[in-house]
Amino acid sequence: MSIETSPQLPRRLDNIQALRGVAALSVLFYHLALFTRDGIFTGQSGFPAGPWDQGWAGVDLFFVVSGFIMVWTTRDIAPSIRSSADFLWRRVTRIYPLWWICAGIMLVYFMLAYNMPAAPDRVSGPGEAWAYALKSFALFPQENPPLLGLGWTLIHEMWFYLVFTVILVLPKKYLIPALLLWAFATMIHYAFSGAIEAEQAVRKLITSPLNLEFIGGAIVAWMLLNRPPVSQHMGRAIFLVGLAWLTLAMVFNIRFAAEDHHLIRTVIYGPAMIFLVWGSTVLALSGGVSVPKWLIQLGDWSYALYLIHYIVLIAMKRGLEELGLSNMLGGGGLAIIIFSLAAIAFSLIASGVLHTLVERPLIRWFRRRKSRSPVQMSG
Repeated sequence: MSIETSPQLPRRLDNIQALRGVAALSVLFYHLALFTRDGIFTGQSGFPAGPWDQGWAGVDLFFVVSGFIMVWTTRDIAPSIRSSADFLWRRVTRIYPLWWICAGIMLVYFMLAYNMPAAPDRVSGPGEAWAYALKSFALFPQENPPLLGLGWTLIHEMWFYLVFTVILVLPKKYLIPALLLWAFATMIHYAFSGAIEAEQAVRKLITSPLNLEFIGGAIVAWMLLNRPPVSQHMGRAIFLVGLAWLTLAMVFNIRFAAEDHHLIRTVIYGPAMIFLVWGSTVLALSGGVSVPKWLIQLGDWSYALYLIHYIVLIAMKRGLEELGLSNMLGGGGLAIIIFSLAAIAFSLIASGVLHTLVERPLIRWFRRRKSRSPVQMSG
């Protein structure tokens, strides 16, 4: 079966949606652990060490899923500048509106807290703050993370989309050569360019090894579209390989500190996420697993959850500090448990509201504006 003749394959895969939910939830747990260790409760050490300390690896899963979805959902469009432009329009209108809302909340917070649209540790003074804020809203790479720090991942996403927009202009037979050329160029440039200074943000983005995670997901989608397997046993085996790899990666992360090194991070966590996405898709195509509806729903909320949870955590922490309630729950771990459960609940509620009342209506509005677009996206 070729990539051009696969209309019977489902465009939306519940297993992949579920993985997006898992990725967002893992990042939430990671940040929650950090917040509870940041002196919220006097005399408390916060979350104990555990798998949530590698929850940032949910970002790697997001990158692999993004590459997969890009190829999977554009398989039937004819290569052209028009279809590529429509693809980019859908990605831009999917990413930016919700980002602007959440980044805007952070801008207001910084204005109230510091009387300038930036945290003091990210700019040298008020003179640089507005330029920094504008770049943050544009998701333009710069030395420091954007207004809402986790937006650095969206900067990578937009780079992925720009490159893939160019690839979509090419005939389908050039998809894999183009992806491999991109991967080769990334590795060669990274290997021989030497240390890249922090202020060279654009160059650092273009040569980031994290590109390989997106490319890996894209190649998995291409393989399955050309030769979709039907074996449930194969799907389970591939998924278990990914799960075992991820377990080992979490153990060795203590030694390698992968979150601070994109190359090591990609080498250690990238393959695990690729196998998880590959195995999940094979199971979905073969009917080998039934995903709980709540996890699929969480996948629908994943982008909203990813953006809003950090704002919820900041609001809860500042609220406790302003009201002087940090110590009202006494000793032991009770304060940590109550704060954590409340943070998870509020984050899920906020993401559900944001998705239902803001994100989904905006997506529909933008898609009506481009109703004649040949691209049919599910992500």
